[in-house]
Amino acid sequence: MDFRERRKLARLHARGRFGTLQRMLEDKAKAKNPPPEAQPKPKMKKPKPKLNPKMEAFADRLRVEMAMGANHFEPKVYTSAFESGRAFGSYLRKRGFIQLGSGAFSTVFAKEGSDRVIKVTNNPDNWIDYVQWAAQNGYAGTYAPKVFSYKKIGDFTVSVVERMEKPARDIRPQEDLAFVDHLASYYLTHNNTVAGVFLDELLPGMCDFLTKLRKEFIKDPDKERLDMHGGNFMVRKDGSYCFTDPVCGKSKTTSNRLKAKDFVSLASAKFLGLFIEYCTRHRM
Repeated sequence: MDFRERRKLARLHARGRFGTLQRMLEDKAKAKNPPPEAQPKPKMKKPKPKLNPKMEAFADRLRVEMAMGANHFEPKVYTSAFESGRAFGSYLRKRGFIQLGSGAFSTVFAKEGSDRVIKVTNNPDNWIDYVQWAAQNGYAGTYAPKVFSYKKIGDFTVSVVERMEKPARDIRPQEDLAFVDHLASYYLTHNNTVAGVFLDELLPGMCDFLTKLRKEFIKDPDKERLDMHGGNFMVRKDGSYCFTDPVCGKSKTTSNRLKAKDFVSLASAKFLGLFIEYCTRHRM
């Protein structure tokens, strides 16, 4: 008790205000020794979320980098270009290739002025099935891309594909093609007849292409779907429309390597079979 408090107590005692004096002493005692229920509960520290070993190692490395004053990680040095899809992409960059775009499965590279691109697929899906189906049905180079080669290397694939001018999402609103992705989605998702009529008026034959595409790759509508978004529709320099990668699923292709002639032979075999069927039916 300091000097001021002692003086205050002496004044209360001199004036006979014993009740006030008693309450003041009781409050002083309670403040010094509060009852258990009145004591503030200690703050519990929230447990830190546990990280998996890979994230723990990444966090430790980040702490070291921050302590050393670095604001970025050094690029990973690959022992071979064929180590993984990312290693092959790094190899292409060193050779002067520019990354044009990337998605959940693939990354596309090209050189300035080239009319072809290299598609590196880190997580192989059934894109190659779609390309083969399109070639067999005569859609390669029209509503489907033209592929010149395909090679599976370990856990990734490398393909040489014709180059497109721009994705559909970059089409200006005043252009007629700006409506294609919306019309195609309405036609496929909702079986909208009016959307199909306008779509065929804008791009003749597209409804037939989309109908065959859905029939081929969507066996169970409740579990399977087409990957229809503005990044998978593209436009060529001549203004023609192309569905570059409208599928997502597990591949059934067993071939590890395909060349341009293999895609051409698919179309030739298809039309040869139709010709033989026609001749047989008409007894030519």
